[in-house]
Amino acid sequence: MRELREAGLALRLVTNTTSRPRRMIVEHLERLGFDVGAGDVVTPAALAVRHCLGADRRRVALVMNESVKEDFAELEEVAAGAQAVIVGDLGSAFGSYAAAAASAPAGASTSSPSGSTSTATVSPSRRSPARTARARRSTSCFWMTRLSGRAP
Repeated sequence: MRELREAGLALRLVTNTTSRPRRMIVEHLERLGFDVGAGDVVTPAALAVRHCLGADRRRVALVMNESVKEDFAELEEVAAGAQAVIVGDLGSAFGSYAAAAASAPAGASTSSPSGSTSTATVSPSRRSPARTARARRSTSCFWMTRLSGRAP
């Protein structure tokens, strides 16, 4: 890494983890001997914040483990009137997300930070515990939900 920086090349480390805040990722890399700063590490949380700010969606519901919420300090976490719902790794609480998603407004559309969108419905009655566990293990990025009928 030192040689790359000395050569004047920009260096970014990219992770898909949604279970730990950027601070913890940087601390882990430093313990491994890497000379990195927070600006060197690109996380799904950082991309989600950038996406929300760019879309003027500052009022968000954060559905994730508490420690990752520190990466969303630039946004306002709200319980009602959210302009976006951001979902990350919920660990053992992932199954309860299905119930929350089922109560979301009909026709809510989802989009990834990359901008792709789709409409999805999650039915807790169709999701077995084994399927929920597989889905939780495969969660690798944050998903944004644009809420219908909400003013930006």
